[in-house]
Amino acid sequence: VNSPSTGGRVAVAHGSWIFTMGGSYPYWQMVDLVEAAFLSPDGTLSAWQQVSTLPVGAGLQDPIPTVIGDDLVVFGGETGNGDTTYSSNIFRAPIRGDGTLGTWAFVGRTLMPRPHSAYLRYGETIHAVGGGVHAYMTDHVESSLLTEFGLPDRAVVSAPLPTVRNAPNTVTVGRFGYVLGGNTCPYGGCYPTSVILGLALPLYLVTMASQ
Repeated sequence: VNSPSTGGRVAVAHGSWIFTMGGSYPYWQMVDLVEAAFLSPDGTLSAWQQVSTLPVGAGLQDPIPTVIGDDLVVFGGETGNGDTTYSSNIFRAPIRGDGTLGTWAFVGRTLMPRPHSAYLRYGETIHAVGGGVHAYMTDHVESSLLTEFGLPDRAVVSAPLPTVRNAPNTVTVGRFGYVLGGNTCPYGGCYPTSVILGLALPLYLVTMASQ
């Protein structure tokens, strides 16, 4: 890729395009570039090209990217130096056929700030899970229809995680959502080996429990 980053870079795929964005490199220099490459049938990638920059107000380090319909959606992340500023903002931009992005639009906000957070997808719903950095940590889980993501009056609060947790990995298998790894202590240093299991209903994520 063209922009440097030692951490906090994220990526998402849509069709034959792979998008990478954000991150930081030494001395807390934040990266706002969005780059894309085309994935050929033989698995090779085209040269990376800059297709956009993250909008003002978006988290530049560790934002959460997903694709809803034909839009690239980003939410949460850190917005400044020092792990002390974070975002609940949600932005979306249309993905064009050539891999470039259209104009970013502000969609709304998550119910809680989501630095170093994660999400689970099930059917037509999205579940924003946990997050935190330094003194701010949360076990909060919120759920929304994909078409209404970012409208606070349309989000619902799902069962919380058993503990606060930031920077976890997540995966959805059938109706089950799994939250793996992460950190459970402010300022770091607590790294659980438990896996959190949640059962997805039509909108709520329920029965969150460590396994």
